[in-house]
Amino acid sequence: MHIGVVTTSWPHTHDPTAGAFAYALTHALALRGHTHTVLFAQAPSSAGSPHTLSSTALFPLDYGARDHNTLFYGAGAPHRLRARSGELARSLALGLRFTYVITRAVQRHLRDCDALISHFALPSALAAAVHRAGRPHHAIVHGSDQHALAHMPRALQRAIAQRCTSIQFVHPSLRDGLDPSWAGHPHAWDHPMGAEPLSAEIRATRESTRASLNLQQDHTLVLCVARCVEAKGLEVLVRAMQQLPTSTQCVVVGDGPLRAALAAQSQGRVHFVGAQQAHTRDRWLAAADLFVLPSLQDSAPTALIEAMCAGLPCIATHVGGIPWIAGDAVLLVPPGCPDALRDAMRALSQDPGARSERAQRGRERGLAWRWRELARRTEYTLSDALNH
Repeated sequence: MHIGVVTTSWPHTHDPTAGAFAYALTHALALRGHTHTVLFAQAPSSAGSPHTLSSTALFPLDYGARDHNTLFYGAGAPHRLRARSGELARSLALGLRFTYVITRAVQRHLRDCDALISHFALPSALAAAVHRAGRPHHAIVHGSDQHALAHMPRALQRAIAQRCTSIQFVHPSLRDGLDPSWAGHPHAWDHPMGAEPLSAEIRATRESTRASLNLQQDHTLVLCVARCVEAKGLEVLVRAMQQLPTSTQCVVVGDGPLRAALAAQSQGRVHFVGAQQAHTRDRWLAAADLFVLPSLQDSAPTALIEAMCAGLPCIATHVGGIPWIAGDAVLLVPPGCPDALRDAMRALSQDPGARSERAQRGRERGLAWRWRELARRTEYTLSDALNH
């Protein structure tokens, strides 16, 4: 099949996390022999060049955003849409402009595609629905969509859902509060974004990566992969780390508007290394002893699934879709509680048996959500709709 992908962002050389899930699913489908045309918002010049894929045509769309006010990169749309009133008004105006631009681009660039995949109900599924033209349309509903859809007129909700041949929710509770045309769609299913286990080559870098922090053999390295925005709860992690001995070190992979302030607050207890390309992030996964995700709000974080697949014992907060992803494999703590997070990190760092058990359970659960499995299911879903 030639598949049109409609999304809001795409990874770039200097912003590798934005749209990484859209890239990874497209790549997994390309490995199964499919070709693609991808539409996404143009990134600021500071983001560098978009990541390329063989047999994939990329169309970054200019929607009038200046470098310092781009909506879908940097801190990301959910953070910007929680901003102060003046910034919120500008972000909403940009969102409406991008909806118009991407809807026209679907008509112009995706007319020869056999099927469509849209990431995010708004604006992507809306744009794909307008120009579906009888083709299979698989809409992927992410965390930020729940709020957007719930505040959309029911008639518009139904109009979009009726033009989706299938709907994927990245976790089940995203159905809550939605119109039955979405929540009860006859071809709706639940599946998070995916991950892959670490290669032997990456695992072999463990000691050299740890040496870069001067970690001793008996020291514990805690890893967090998250954007430096309020919703990720990194201030809670900093406060928890300040209560642990210096033999426990922490690295945060990710960038965002709060990075400098958090680094200053941590007084050297937490190393903020910025956004990293996938191979460098994987080196940190190989080097770590524990993975922590202290989110105050979250959906179905891919970073957690990646850590589970990597065989790391994981600690996360009881918010959003995390309990569904975690099952009994991840140690869950209440959000916003440094003492609970500290106690969980201390307990696992001092108990090798508990770490090993959590790691094994997490790896077994995470491997069920590999990208290749999601690609296989997506391919079947589109092919079935194409043949009927």
